[in-house]
Amino acid sequence: MIWAHELECGHTITRKRKSPNGILGCTKCLNASDFEEMSQALAIPQEAPFDDGLSEAEKQAMKYRAILAGRFNVPPEQVDVHIRSALDGIMRVESATISLTRRQLRALD
Repeated sequence: MIWAHELECGHTITRKRKSPNGILGCTKCLNASDFEEMSQALAIPQEAPFDDGLSEAEKQAMKYRAILAGRFNVPPEQVDVHIRSALDGIMRVESATISLTRRQLRALD
């Protein structure tokens, strides 16, 4: 027995089994609607919700980290530069901490 199903889009499809829920979608129409949605999304530029670039405070912090690591002859991983938001909401470099090992402290003597 072959079943002829009329689809929501108006097309007809033949199958060996009856549809379990009675509703079938046409793959051609589904692919076309997916393509239309995708093409519309590509055509309309959307603003990013956040900026992936570095802020001025982050750039300044990286610069300070490099300067302090060079002056104290330590790896950059041992320099922590702290950034905080000021009262006006702008991020600013607040302080820096250099962690020295016991060996590096003895070398300062």
